[in-house]
Amino acid sequence: MGMIATFFRVPNTLLNLIKAEPDHIEVLVLDSDEVQDTALDLDKAWHGIYFLLTGEPDIDQPIASFVGEAILGGTEVGEDFGYGPMRYHEPTDVQNLYHELQKVSLTDLSERFDVKKFSENNIYPMYRKWSQEDKDYLLENYEFLVAFYKKAAEEQEAILVVIE
Repeated sequence: MGMIATFFRVPNTLLNLIKAEPDHIEVLVLDSDEVQDTALDLDKAWHGIYFLLTGEPDIDQPIASFVGEAILGGTEVGEDFGYGPMRYHEPTDVQNLYHELQKVSLTDLSERFDVKKFSENNIYPMYRKWSQEDKDYLLENYEFLVAFYKKAAEEQEAILVVIE
């Protein structure tokens, strides 16, 4: 199945409850139809988008730039979901991240896409088998990500991120 990144928009009241009761995160988030309705599934594009945004291939290194926080940043909460705990961004962080994401156009990302660099750096999910056709997959998912952050910023919502 692989490592799938899912993002959720949540009201600040729910975020405060999650922080107060992290042992109940599965019920509060994953078992909630209301929260599930806000989900953005970036599928396996998250690492490629992160690499395009930051130029950093190693996800175990400190985040290379503030805009990279949109994918791999946030404060950890709760149990490990297989690839680390869920992470959250406070509503003010969401607004700041959206502002940074707006600065990076699809043209910018398209120009940064280099099959050789992606393959040499073993970027997930294609590892060493990236092709020019894979660029559209990343750009489309980046558009979804920016729209998602826009909606959360407009609604003054927090964002939760989980990779499972």
